[in-house]
Amino acid sequence: MIQWKDFRAVYSTSTTNVYVFSFQVVLQETSNIIKTIYNDGAFLVGNTAVSSTAQIGLRGSSNSDFNNRLNASSLEFINSTAGTSNSSSQSFNSTNAVPGMPPAGLTYSWTPPSCYAPSGLSAGATTANTAAISWSASPSAPGTYDVYYSTSNTAPTSSTLPSIPPVSGTSATLNSLAPSSVYYIWVRSNCGSGNTSIWSLQPIQVITQCQPPSVITSSGATVCPGQTATLSATTGSGSVLLWYDASTGGNNIGTGNSYTTPALASTTDYWVSAATIGSDSYVGKDAPTATTGNSTFTDYGLVFDAYSQMTIKEVDVYPMGSGTTGTVTINLKNSSGTILATKTATVNVTIAGVLNTITLDFNVPAAGNDYRLVVDGASGISNLRREISSGFTYPYVLPGICSIKAARFGSSPSQSYYYYLYNWKVSGICESDRTMVTATVNCLSTSEVNTKDAMKVYPNPFSDRVTITDIEKVKSIQVFDALGRMVKTIDNVTSKEIDLGDLNSGLYILTLSMKDGSSTHVKAIKK
Repeated sequence: MIQWKDFRAVYSTSTTNVYVFSFQVVLQETSNIIKTIYNDGAFLVGNTAVSSTAQIGLRGSSNSDFNNRLNASSLEFINSTAGTSNSSSQSFNSTNAVPGMPPAGLTYSWTPPSCYAPSGLSAGATTANTAAISWSASPSAPGTYDVYYSTSNTAPTSSTLPSIPPVSGTSATLNSLAPSSVYYIWVRSNCGSGNTSIWSLQPIQVITQCQPPSVITSSGATVCPGQTATLSATTGSGSVLLWYDASTGGNNIGTGNSYTTPALASTTDYWVSAATIGSDSYVGKDAPTATTGNSTFTDYGLVFDAYSQMTIKEVDVYPMGSGTTGTVTINLKNSSGTILATKTATVNVTIAGVLNTITLDFNVPAAGNDYRLVVDGASGISNLRREISSGFTYPYVLPGICSIKAARFGSSPSQSYYYYLYNWKVSGICESDRTMVTATVNCLSTSEVNTKDAMKVYPNPFSDRVTITDIEKVKSIQVFDALGRMVKTIDNVTSKEIDLGDLNSGLYILTLSMKDGSSTHVKAIKK
């Protein structure tokens, strides 16, 4: 047992106002129960109110390890609730009944559990309707685990029922979730016969994917060498089709129900996806109310969660400087700090703190937590407007698209600041997986030319030369081998006899580009 007698509730050198009380901390060796037992207090000198806060209970080194008490100044000390973090505290006041002081006999007891909560909660892959989670086994080796999840960050209590049937292993997949939604998940050990651990002290957070439209049909095309191919696809009403030159990443090369390729020399694969693109919306604090700023321009900005793929189109900044123009570099980063997009913009500083709207068009590639939009450099300006307050309305949420959670500076986020980047203009994108569509280059079935104008190519097979009738209609000739590779080009054709003696024996496709803009393809075999 440890006892504090005539303990001053608040440190002070004053000798004209002194309030003291007594309490004990008792460790019961046989049961390992820890108790804090209070005696009442009184003023030794004076009667001016003494008030503050104190951390009471068992505190670990992080928010995954605590068992303490919490009450605000508007709640009586004796009606405290379980703490919500390892820094939770109780308010007290020596003269006001609320929150008041601990009365004589008030006892807090902490009894060691026999069923311990699991640790190491982590989130896995998500879809539009599912989320995978896992955790480390509890040392109490429970028979099963209980899982509770909600779109609210309100922690479950001991009487809260699990959301899914008991789980025998250390992982689970949550089903029937809503698309583009944030879920908070808690897990506890179930040791049987009603003996359960506390729920995990901090939830894990997952964001489900959006529900994309689908590519309903797609159609490739077969053309001869040197021709363009028109590829097509269909999707549902209200969706758009996006064409790409790679299965992932790559370049967006077209939009719409069809895409016409460049002239092709060989078979080429393209990809198409279906997407819904939301209208422009705004999120974040509209504008600063402060007239002061900060001059640190390295990883200072805001942290946000994306509920789906999205585009950050514009942001507002308010620079101050002594010249006329300056520059600001804004970066989009993932949770580990990797730069995904960057923009250096020229800003006007002729008036201190004047509004500058910067066009970004940053693509946030997928749903995810803790993206950063930050300023990483500036020149020609002295500082950027930012605010310090306890009254920000974090999180700034745009339903189904994103949530700005806190300011980013130093090593950790803070909700007591708002840094630099105001009035985000964003739009959500919900895009399907890409479907491959192939433009095939193959003229092996092309017969010898016999056009409407009776143009002919002979002899076929040939030895060294071929003769083309009506040669005056031909502008140029391209020769492709059987693999679709162009092996010879003849421009400004004037003679009807074409020398192909330098070709190896084999099958060739002659593409005749006509002066009227049309083209004709001939299969020819060299002996």
